[in-house]
Amino acid sequence: MANNDLPIIIPRPDTDRTALFSEESTSIAAPTESSFVSQFGTHLPPAQYLTQKHEHGNSSTNTAYYEFLPSTAPVSGLSAGRLLIVHGVGTPALGMFPLAKVIRESYPHFHIVLYDHFGHGLSSTPLVPHVPALFHAQIIALFDHLKWANAHLLGFSFGGSTVTSFTALHPHLVSSFTLVAPAGLISSDSFSEQEKRYLAGGPGVDENAARDWIVDWVSGGPLVVQPDWKDHFSRGEIISGDPIQVWERENHKGHIPSIVAMFRDGGACDMHEYFKIASNKSNIYKLAVIGELDSVCSEQDLKNVGFDHIIVVPKAGHSLVRNRVSEVASPIIEFLQKASAQ
Repeated sequence: MANNDLPIIIPRPDTDRTALFSEESTSIAAPTESSFVSQFGTHLPPAQYLTQKHEHGNSSTNTAYYEFLPSTAPVSGLSAGRLLIVHGVGTPALGMFPLAKVIRESYPHFHIVLYDHFGHGLSSTPLVPHVPALFHAQIIALFDHLKWANAHLLGFSFGGSTVTSFTALHPHLVSSFTLVAPAGLISSDSFSEQEKRYLAGGPGVDENAARDWIVDWVSGGPLVVQPDWKDHFSRGEIISGDPIQVWERENHKGHIPSIVAMFRDGGACDMHEYFKIASNKSNIYKLAVIGELDSVCSEQDLKNVGFDHIIVVPKAGHSLVRNRVSEVASPIIEFLQKASAQ
């Protein structure tokens, strides 16, 4: 849970931002890589950084990204693939390492990149509205920096919503897309009146209470750090994102403000039209992998917006990307082979 200091509130999309920024306005810096590695080890490649300038204020940000370069030439009949893996809200790129590792073992000829969303891991927090376009721009900047004309996209939870809206708006950059337990299909109408006020924010809303409700909702309740988590992490078993989230909350001043802003404005809810548009891109291969018990996204939710290639992992919840890795990876590996065939 967040502390009770006066919260930092990221500007909302309908705010007159010209009155909010001064010459000193900038992003909230991320922690150092050395502090992160000292806590969690070197499972990912060394962080590299991409700097972006933002439209409003005097704000620039650093995006941390992690490259697994191809270690072999492409096998016969398959293209030299590029895969961008997009994590969810809360746990940064390290939380996707187990899935990335299994995919890389099957596709050593792929160029695989993970990155930290703004306000997560080693990426800074821009003091601009956290709307989907901000996260699309982060992906486009990475593509430009990496000199990628297109790539396969894989998004988990909030990353699934981001990948879907990105595909709907920038299909020429997408070779295929895979959604794992995507957010975006929850209707804000399903929340109580008090919760809707927390989502809306503004005058009369207790921002501390709103922040705490949003953070708890995103985390699925209080974080639980198992006493033996370091033993698991030392073996590359990132079985829970909770230790990482605790570290972010304690060390990244922009983390919780970003979580709140992302949930309010970034595409966690009410993204149905983007899903419909993306599902209708008949020339782009698509796959969804979800847990049978996931309350964030169900098979019927996806069918309602036009998806038909859906794999349901039995008795799995929203955290299947870490605790059911082999069952998630298996259909993705098969799917990437089909999507990469020349």
